Amino acid sequence: MKDKLNEAVSGFSKGLFDELEDVYKNMNIKPDIQIKESDIASFENINSADELRLKIANVKDKLEKIRTHIQEVQT
Repeated sequence: MKDKLNEAVSGFSKGLFDELEDVYKNMNIKPDIQIKESDIASFENINSADELRLKIANVKDKLEKIRTHIQEVQT
C-alpha cells in the first residue's frame, strides 16, 4: 500500500514540476529562485526541528522572490 501511495505521489509531483518548468520558462524566472522537485523531496529526510525550519525558510524565500519577480513583470 505504501509503495502504491509513493508511486502515485511521485507521478503527481513529476507532472506538477513539468508544468512548473514551463511556467518558469514563460515567466523568465531564474533557476536560482525556482522551487525544484529536490526542494520538496528534501522534506523526506528531516532530522531536527532546526533543519525543518531551514527547509521551510528556503522554500518561503523562493516563493517571495518568485512573487516579487511576477509583480515586477506585470507592472
